[in-house]
Amino acid sequence: MSATEERLKVLDMIDYLKGGSAIAVAAGNPLHLTNDTLCGKNIAVTKGSTQQLKHLPNVSQWTCTSQGKAAINAVTLPNVQDALTQLASKRIDGVFYDASALAWAQVQQPNAFTVLQPRVDTRTDTNVAVGLKKGSPLTPALHKAIQSVLESPEYKKSLDYWDLGESAITDARIR
Repeated sequence: MSATEERLKVLDMIDYLKGGSAIAVAAGNPLHLTNDTLCGKNIAVTKGSTQQLKHLPNVSQWTCTSQGKAAINAVTLPNVQDALTQLASKRIDGVFYDASALAWAQVQQPNAFTVLQPRVDTRTDTNVAVGLKKGSPLTPALHKAIQSVLESPEYKKSLDYWDLGESAITDARIR
């Protein structure tokens, strides 16, 4: 889970993975899109997601409307599968969603999707963390265990296997 202000009030959170958001486009990127050329494009987001509620409006403002360009046109869909289906049928230009999930979709259907690199800069902390009740006596032990995993070669090897190597971190930060 991500460390929101609300969660940090009641939880100790220990980072174990770099999360983030990315854009998936049609395989081979025939429109030659980048994270900076989405202005005026139809980009799907899932209903109620952080991408819909926060990230896409911010990215659109930072890269498009503040520079006099057309806003990114958010196409809100109920779930990522609907979004990827619409992308495959060319009804939208891209899908803005969780980077790990899109990486997996690309592994599963390499001839259907390309995930743009680098990930979208949302100007937020995107690490994924384990949450424990604030002040839990388990926090130090779990922190040590997670740090041990992060330092093991198997951690990066496992992430690479699932095409998530970019998600590796080296510090199990407690927040």
